[in-house]
Amino acid sequence: NGDGNEGEHSWKERLAAFTGNFLEWYDFSVYGYFSDVIGSVFFPEEKNKVSRLALSFTVFGAAFFSRPIGSILIGRLGDKYGTKVAIEISILLMGFSSFAV
Repeated sequence: NGDGNEGEHSWKERLAAFTGNFLEWYDFSVYGYFSDVIGSVFFPEEKNKVSRLALSFTVFGAAFFSRPIGSILIGRLGDKYGTKVAIEISILLMGFSSFAV
C-alpha cells in the first residue's frame, strides 16, 4: 500500500491469519456442500427435500450474515476493553455455540 508498513507483521502472524481465514472459509464450503445431508439430519420432520434444503441454507445464511454484526459488537468491545477481552469473549461464544449443538 506504499506506506512502508508491509514488513511489520512476521511470517508467523501472516501464516496464522491465512490459516484461520482458510479454515473459516473451508468450514463454510463444507457446510454448503453437505447442506442436503445437514438438512436431512437436523430437519427430519420436513418431508419435502426442498424444504429441508431451504432450512439448511437459512441456517447457513444466518451464520454468514451474522458475522458482520458480531464483528461490529465484538469490535466495539475490543475498542473499549482491549483486544484480549474481545478475543476471549469471541472464543467463549464460539465454544458455547459449538457445545450447544
